[in-house]
Order: sequence, then C-alpha cells, then structure tokens
Amino acid sequence: MSKPLAVDLSARAGAPKPKAVAFVDYEHWLFSLQNQYHMKPDPFRWANNLKDNYELNDIRFYGDFSQEAMSRELTRIRQVSNQVIETKNSSENYRKDFTDFIMLDAIYQTAIFSKDIDVFILFTGDGHFNSVTSFLKNNLQKSVLVYGVKNSFSNTLKAASSSWFEIPADNDIFLNCYQLILQYIAYIDSKSNGFRPTFWNAVHSVAEYNQLDENLVNASLSQLIEQGYISEKIETIRFQKQLKVLIVDWEKAIRDNLWDPNT
Repeated sequence: MSKPLAVDLSARAGAPKPKAVAFVDYEHWLFSLQNQYHMKPDPFRWANNLKDNYELNDIRFYGDFSQEAMSRELTRIRQVSNQVIETKNSSENYRKDFTDFIMLDAIYQTAIFSKDIDVFILFTGDGHFNSVTSFLKNNLQKSVLVYGVKNSFSNTLKAASSSWFEIPADNDIFLNCYQLILQYIAYIDSKSNGFRPTFWNAVHSVAEYNQLDENLVNASLSQLIEQGYISEKIETIRFQKQLKVLIVDWEKAIRDNLWDPNT
C-alpha cells in the first residue's frame, strides 16, 4: 500500500498550491507497466491528478525515444508537456543508467537554481535516486513525492521519500484483467465452433497468453461472476458430457464500459 501523502504536500482549502516540478523516467513507466501488467501509461490522467494539488508547470519526460515502443508514446506525452529529453546513448555498450544520470543532473540543477520549488515529483523506481531524494528532503527541506510501477519500485527509494505511490492502483489492475478476460471470451465466441470456455480454461488461457499471475485472473473472473457480468451455465457437449461454461452478459458489460465491441 502506498504511503499516505504528508499534510504539507497538498494544497489546503483557500491556500495557494505548492509549486512543483516533475521528472519522469518514461522507460521505467512504459516497460515496467507493459511487461508486468500489459497496460499502457496514461500521462494525461496522471498529470491532471497532480494539478489538482500542485502548481505544476514543468513536467519533463526522459528516455531513449529512438526505440520504436517509446517513439509511439510521443503523441500521448505531448498532450501533457513538450519537454521531452532524449537520452539515447550512442555508445555500443548501451546502458539504461544513462537516462538516470541525465535525470539526476537535471534534478540537482533545478534544486540549486530554482529555489521557489516546494515539491519535487519523481517518477522512477530506481534506487539510484535514493541520494538525491534524501538530499532534497533532508538538506533542502523540500517535499519529494515519488511514483513508481508496482513490483519495480525500490523499497529504499520509498523510504527516502516524503511520500510515494505505486502505479497501477489495484482497481486499475483488476479493470485491465476484466477486459482481457472479456477479450478472450469474445474471441472464442467469434469462432462459432460451439466451444465455450469453462472457468479454469479461461483462467489458464488468459494468464498464459498475457503472462499474468493465475491468482489475479482467478480473482478477476470471480468478481465478474459475482457482479453479474458473467454467469456459469451447464451445457451438454459430445458424448453427453456436461460442462459448466461461461456466458457473458455483453449488454451489461458494454453499458458499464467494461467492453467495447469495436475493439
């Protein structure tokens, strides 16, 4: 669970919002989220949530945008900020640390030359940022809010910060899994071969195809059944064998924005 925000990090009613600057390691955000949860970053939503509490006029995105997956994200990023800092290392011995070094230099320079900043917001899970986080908080008395992707977020960095949040939130993880389950069942239904998946068939298939934890898929499918989006029905198949198969209430799923038939 994320550490609660300290009282001095958010704007009190009637008080001016604290001035903040954000530094985002987009490679961490994109690849950690994609590899672990098969989800995409939503920088627009993230930035808007921050702007509810902070005067946030400076958001800087760092990464090697020469990579195809990173390049495809530029349109989404530029909805939020035009400050996109290319960190491609031309050395044959490429190291991801190069992005960290460039970010660290920018954070220290901002701390030195922009005295009016109240809050430093970092999006990274890397322990390389422990020292700068401690420096900002303990030496300069700045508040440091750190975001990181769940299961790719240094515990020592969390401890060094004033406050931290993990992405994705549990609700977002379940929502994503709901959609993957519905996508799988829709695909099976489209085959029109009379086959319908059972509970465990769906769990195994969705988990294996998307490289997700079976316990997460199990819990998500159970919730879809409890909430009435999916029901289980006994059907007789070949050789009079009976199976309990999954039936989706597609109208309910569409109405509640869990499923888009056009996707």
